[in-house]
Amino acid sequence: MRIGYFFIMWYVLLPALCLWGAKLKRNGYFRDNLDRDQCNAIKGISIYLVLTGHMLGYITGCGQWNPYLFQNRLFSFIGSFIGQLMVVMFMFYTGFGIMESLKRKGDEYIHAFPRKRILKVLLNFDIAVLAYLVLSLALCARVTAGKVALSLVGWESLGNSNWYICVILLCYVLFWLAFHPAMPWKRREVQLAVFSILIVALAIVLSITRADKEWWWNKLMVVPFGAGVSIYRERLKDFADRHYRSMICCVLLLLGLHYAFFLALRFLRIPWPNPDCGVAFNIRSLLFAMAVVLATRKVKIQNPALIWLGANLFPLYIYQRIPMWGFKAVLGADFVYDHVLLYSVMCIVATIAIAWLYRFFEIRDLPHWSNNGR
Repeated sequence: MRIGYFFIMWYVLLPALCLWGAKLKRNGYFRDNLDRDQCNAIKGISIYLVLTGHMLGYITGCGQWNPYLFQNRLFSFIGSFIGQLMVVMFMFYTGFGIMESLKRKGDEYIHAFPRKRILKVLLNFDIAVLAYLVLSLALCARVTAGKVALSLVGWESLGNSNWYICVILLCYVLFWLAFHPAMPWKRREVQLAVFSILIVALAIVLSITRADKEWWWNKLMVVPFGAGVSIYRERLKDFADRHYRSMICCVLLLLGLHYAFFLALRFLRIPWPNPDCGVAFNIRSLLFAMAVVLATRKVKIQNPALIWLGANLFPLYIYQRIPMWGFKAVLGADFVYDHVLLYSVMCIVATIAIAWLYRFFEIRDLPHWSNNGR
């Protein structure tokens, strides 16, 4: 079966990448489980799953998908078990990372945040949107001025992955508001509480405006959770050192009960709201993030390939669909389905090449502006 190549990529290659260079701490715990390389390695695993998952979507759309084949059943199991959890750690490390930067740099970081973080991410995203616009026009896809304008802020898409960038930019704005020194609340605990309340409000707004696209809002609470882990980092480390087994068992038990509850409802055919929506998936996302962070206290993943993938997350995530869409449009659906391995290699090589070239056209810094305009 042609799709069997993805069986190897998910069940053989990915575990091999994780185990290559991995270290197990038999006695004690890794105190640096939240350092840059380890965070990038975890993000590398996530972006690997995202890239291969999206690529599989382009391929299965070209031919008959047999749900009864063993490997296809396993893919369906991964899709139902993990699903949107693939991007949960992106959001956790986003909250953790911006809070760590604020702790190191202080109020100066917040003052420069709109320029150095929000605007820089938006402009780099817009460069990618323009690339998708060129591809859309080259392939004679229907494009309107209104859709292009909304795509530039991530609200709409020209074939690119847009929701994550739009949501993260909104979270950045709320973070800037909650932690700005001009606000009357000064204590970090109060600022974190305000940030969490603002994120809840954002989730409610998105659940109304994006009611049919629950992935826009069903894991937003992971961002303030990441910021909270940063604020209480040392205290949480000390607590985890003393109660690690109890914590990991409790988190895994709650995660297991969460899945068992919804599986039981499905088995008994009891009507229930979509488990990927609202509070339920936010709880699942929080438990999943806790489980990953606790697991990395015992296991350190040091594969340089995964670290590179995580370090280049932005260009990989934003530009991934250009080769997938472009090659499929030019070569045709029959070619893609008949030559899955060749198509996959072409997409992977092209995506990695774009991520490597990204350093040459990335907007790294923006001119400083002052109140007098100079």
